[in-house]
Amino acid sequence: MIKRELGKIRERIDITDAKIRLLLEKRFSLALSAVRFKKNLRDLRREKEIIRNCQRGLRNKVLKDCFKKIYIEILRQSVVFQKKNAHKNKQRRVNKKESIS
Repeated sequence: MIKRELGKIRERIDITDAKIRLLLEKRFSLALSAVRFKKNLRDLRREKEIIRNCQRGLRNKVLKDCFKKIYIEILRQSVVFQKKNAHKNKQRRVNKKESIS
């Protein structure tokens, strides 16, 4: 009985993790698209705003510090991802323009 209940909970966690994975992929893709409009990859004011917005929307306020740490890491990894892939994004735009011409 306990194993069955635990199994059901784990299935729901797996489904939730899959949704989080898709949303993070979308977020990183959007962040990469934003690179061409930025002077600097880091915008501390914007990062603080993102963290505040995330915390403000929490139903369980006990998670506030946990979400802050998670989002700090997401933002840090987003900058790393943008640095590593910004040139690829620019190349795709160049190729796209050439194929249109």
